[in-house]
Amino acid sequence: MGESLLSLRPVFRRWRRFIIHSLELNSKSEAGNHYVLLHGLGACAHSYASLMHVLCKTNCLITAPDMPAHGLSPCIKTPLCVLEAYCAVASVLRERISVDKS
Repeated sequence: MGESLLSLRPVFRRWRRFIIHSLELNSKSEAGNHYVLLHGLGACAHSYASLMHVLCKTNCLITAPDMPAHGLSPCIKTPLCVLEAYCAVASVLRERISVDKS
């Protein structure tokens, strides 16, 4: 992993009772692709740092969110509903992608 983690931009967004952390890497000068990288159980957004640097060689925006209670997305103090957690990530991504298209 010869690329620096410094070019990855951490972003925190709130949806209801969740705070979702994402890593973003933007190499867009004009219209380009938007990639979303979703990790599995026990992983986090930082797992994709090397891949993000490879993908950024194209004209794109890359977003890698941490699922709730993973990586830098904090745990919540009340019982966690998995469906609600996925809705939180989906809502944050939808908001980010719609901002990117405007």
